[in-house]
Amino acid sequence: MPIHRLVELQRAAMAPQLATAATRRSVRVMPAAAGNPVSPALDATVATVIAPRQADAGALRAVRLDPGVARMRLDRLRPELFDPVKPLGFERKDSPHAISPVAQPSDATLFEDAHSDVRYFLPRYRLRTTAPGRYDVNVVADPQASGLWVVSLGLEAYPAPELGDAARTAQTLPHPLDAALSYRLPGSTIERRLPATELLSDARGPVVIFRLGLAERDELLGAFMAQSAGASLSVMRPYTVAVPLAAPAPTPGPVPGRRPPVAVPVPPGMPRPRFPVADTLPRHSLNLAANRQLMLKRRFEIDPRLVAGTGIAAAPAAAVPQRYRALTQSPAVTMPLWFDSALHAYVYPGGSPSAGSAVASLQMHSVPYSAPGRSARHHSYLQSSSQPTRFYFLPDAFRLARTEHPPFKPALAFVVDQSPSTDPGATQTAVELIADVRPVTDGKRLLAAREALKSKLPTTGVAPGEISLEPLLAPSVLRLGLPRGGRMQTIEVAAQVDLANGFQLNESFALDDFQDVFAALMAPRSAALLQGHVAVSTGLGGGEILVPVELNFRALEGELFQYTETTDSATGTVAVQLINQTGGALHIPALPVWLSRDGAMVPARTEGLDLSQAIELPAEGVLGFQVLPVDPWPDALPTGPLDAVFDTSAITAVPDPEALFAQTFDNSVDQETARAITVMTDAEVLTSAQAPDKAIRFVIIEFRGNKSVRLSDSKLEEAVEVPVPLMDVLLRRDTEGQYEYRQTVVYRSGTQTSSGWRKTDLGLLFVPFEGGD
Repeated sequence: MPIHRLVELQRAAMAPQLATAATRRSVRVMPAAAGNPVSPALDATVATVIAPRQADAGALRAVRLDPGVARMRLDRLRPELFDPVKPLGFERKDSPHAISPVAQPSDATLFEDAHSDVRYFLPRYRLRTTAPGRYDVNVVADPQASGLWVVSLGLEAYPAPELGDAARTAQTLPHPLDAALSYRLPGSTIERRLPATELLSDARGPVVIFRLGLAERDELLGAFMAQSAGASLSVMRPYTVAVPLAAPAPTPGPVPGRRPPVAVPVPPGMPRPRFPVADTLPRHSLNLAANRQLMLKRRFEIDPRLVAGTGIAAAPAAAVPQRYRALTQSPAVTMPLWFDSALHAYVYPGGSPSAGSAVASLQMHSVPYSAPGRSARHHSYLQSSSQPTRFYFLPDAFRLARTEHPPFKPALAFVVDQSPSTDPGATQTAVELIADVRPVTDGKRLLAAREALKSKLPTTGVAPGEISLEPLLAPSVLRLGLPRGGRMQTIEVAAQVDLANGFQLNESFALDDFQDVFAALMAPRSAALLQGHVAVSTGLGGGEILVPVELNFRALEGELFQYTETTDSATGTVAVQLINQTGGALHIPALPVWLSRDGAMVPARTEGLDLSQAIELPAEGVLGFQVLPVDPWPDALPTGPLDAVFDTSAITAVPDPEALFAQTFDNSVDQETARAITVMTDAEVLTSAQAPDKAIRFVIIEFRGNKSVRLSDSKLEEAVEVPVPLMDVLLRRDTEGQYEYRQTVVYRSGTQTSSGWRKTDLGLLFVPFEGGD
């Protein structure tokens, strides 16, 4: 099983909820599509495809964070942000997916098969009817389990009206389904979200099934009757298609009869510049939109600006085939579920509206918890009056997520806006910060809270059972420190915050602020920039509940290691190998471990891993050791397979600015920019009165990137823009970027000397300098 941060402890803290969730999330349905080459695994003769949901630790973790439908990871939604190979894409003939004619498809898009003339559409769903005015909604006692009730909702698929008659000849795009039912609890803004127990299929379409206890059934039926509860069913339709990539800039080709470009005159034997040098070049500072085409000249293409008006023919654009990339989306269809008891009495058991009239309320409790190395902090828990053993909790914090597949790098990208500005006065290039932010919850805190909250249970009228803990869902706003107008301001950010699943951050700022933003991500948590909170409004009075938001590269949410485990059931030990797959070093001060066997856990210790002092594990570094129980396994405990469970919450990343810059900065942007410098000399230096035989005719300074300057007694100074690494400019406050240069000195005697390449960051370069190669 993947080594998540205290997954098993969180699972133990929420055992009743997870047991119910495991029952609910038992199967999923994937509609079959006859003759659909996009999904060859689907059998055309099968009308219903039911596959078991994943039951691994990843699914358990999703249940912990997601009481309904999980929000898709950013690196799935926009893989091109995190993999520089992705933007290259593939041609239509190589596409394994249906083709979208637009870059941002929807269920109103008509898709095309990559290899035939078959077309597809993504259907919408709605509640179906069994008779006029009667929906296919049923609430009945579960015949398979005493004390449980089954709520079923029949659905039917239909094409988007925007498709018109085109949908008649199109096929359904293959897609799995997932569903959740949500409603607001009475007297509050808190939302309850129930994941579907099952998704079945009959001759008319999908059927969504919920299995509930009596108290849950009454609470749900009360929401069905109250329009103010806003009950609704959300059906998620994940699908993958190929979308067109933006056409690349045409590459100039050779033109027969092209006149050679005008070159800088140089004496025989001198190296000739590889393309003409303009007398004056525009200064762009850090305007990447303008610099991008200029800096591409390092590939030794001729800058069109330098040959304009010379009669040189323009090169024809080479034909470039359209390329595509895979895009995965999971759009939801939401159906309101309000059933007037007078019109839809069939929804309620026995036709009695009173069966769903239970009124619930919530009571807030504050429980302190002190994490190791931190001061005590009070956490809020809300208790349901209708089900007193049910408590709602909030995460400890929100942090930057890691990508879900190795290398587990930050799910964050800086995207540079290279489009021309419509504002003639605009001088700043805009940078968009796109990040996946996820909730983090300490499982030890939930275990401690479950014990502390037992004192809040009524002494009478409550059936025996364990306390269940569920993520709290309520309206929330994000307030974050961001650069605005040259200073940091805490502002309310337009982000759709999901307290159980996190949110995506999309914020733009000027390129000049990039240094501050990147430094804040590298800084300790005390940095004010990119720090803030999520303010949660429960509607119960008492003001907002604040959950910290900590965005930095040192502490991220997600996987750290790839692993192997070899168990020895006879000795009760596990041989473990952990491989650092984060792409950077990890600081490991401690690594608490437990051994798990059939859901039971005992404290364990490591053998062969010395953590008496913290260690730094480099990228791809390996830790190999044994895990043994502290005490022998009790005879009464199960004897199934062993598994090592680690608490990785003490591990932090060791940020490497250059590696993180390469991982997060826009890979479609040229990684060089230009800076203006002045090259100058002095007449006395050229004439060399002290050594007439060393009098200089002229000096040529060449710069990496095919720039050169020629100075003589008739031109003692010249401004030039030289290429510098973008990383130098954006990450270092003490330099405007280093550049490389070399000089060739031609003497009046006809001799000449050339130097090797040198590097400097001087804005005023005085030549010639002493020495040769």
